[in-house]
Amino acid sequence: MAGWINLPLKRSDGVDFKKPLEKFIKNTFSAEAVSENEDAISELAKLRNAAVMQTLDKHESALEPMLR
Repeated sequence: MAGWINLPLKRSDGVDFKKPLEKFIKNTFSAEAVSENEDAISELAKLRNAAVMQTLDKHESALEPMLR
């Protein structure tokens, strides 16, 4: 029977995609759409960094940022 290979989890770096996302929204929709959704864009960037940069525990509570 084949054995298991233990591989470490891939680590990700913090990425500031707020400005590229704002630029995309501005080019696709309008500058007004960016200002209307500024809080949502900031929240998305914050949630992404919290989910990616957090070390994973073996508890269900560690999945909470990813499930938001």
